[in-house]
Amino acid sequence: MHDIWNKVCYESSLKRKWIKELDEIYAKYESERKAMVCGLYYVKHMFPESKISYLMPCDVHRLIDSEAMVMINQALLANQRALAKLCLNLMEKHLQMDISQRLRWEEKLQDWKQIKLNDTVTRFRDVMNSPDIQNPKNIQDTLSTLKSDQKTQRDKHMKPPRISKSSVAEWFSALSVINEQIDCIHIATMEKLHKNFENNWQVCLAEVDLFKVSTYGFTSDEIQNIVNVEILPLIGQRQSQTEVYLEKLDVSFKAFESLAKTAAYDSKCLFKFMCGAAQLWENHCAGMLNREQQLQSSLESLSQVHELENQARFC
Repeated sequence: MHDIWNKVCYESSLKRKWIKELDEIYAKYESERKAMVCGLYYVKHMFPESKISYLMPCDVHRLIDSEAMVMINQALLANQRALAKLCLNLMEKHLQMDISQRLRWEEKLQDWKQIKLNDTVTRFRDVMNSPDIQNPKNIQDTLSTLKSDQKTQRDKHMKPPRISKSSVAEWFSALSVINEQIDCIHIATMEKLHKNFENNWQVCLAEVDLFKVSTYGFTSDEIQNIVNVEILPLIGQRQSQTEVYLEKLDVSFKAFESLAKTAAYDSKCLFKFMCGAAQLWENHCAGMLNREQQLQSSLESLSQVHELENQARFC
């Protein structure tokens, strides 16, 4: 648009130059015409009339100056006024045309700015409503990875421990490791989600900076006003949606934290119970072993008594 106006200004300067040249040409022709009229009049009138014998030449000249030259000067002045008025009318018409063209150019410039503004705002709105912003793929991938990791941890099979304190301790250690891994997965996922949302926010800010760079002839104040009126409400709306989504995620992950504490408490209770069961089983096994040894000793004693009785009977 500014290139077009520069071309219009160039054409306008040429027209002003032509009008000025035309004025100079007319002035030159008028000066030549004036000299020609004066010369011809002197030859045709002043020179013959100066030969009249009953009048002195000075009287003839005075008579001609007082009568004829007045009319000649009036005619010449009228011609000059006509030429001046012609140049004035041409310049006035040219200035009116310049003003009209300037107003029309400014009107078209505003229309062009509005078209570019509407196009830019529409493009920004499309970006804000695009799946990459409304439902980012990196967010969905992170949540899918979380579900997959949770399923992997859930599907792990832990063999029940043998009835011994060492086996129970080893089993509890493995269970604690799994619980810690689940907690780490939740923490890492939450950090990754916040980072992904921050990256998406930076994309939105980059779009705003790109809009500010594409001024389309707007002043800095106009650009800032457009950003405040058209752009920031869209970003604010998206930010509100993101904050609501993050609040829901925070609630979910707080539930995971509470569940992890409950699981840790239940694991400790189960560990204590199994330790008690292992202790009871070990005591029972020790008692059974002692009982077995007593029975074995009794059997050996009975066997010896029975053998002695048999020997005595045969004797």
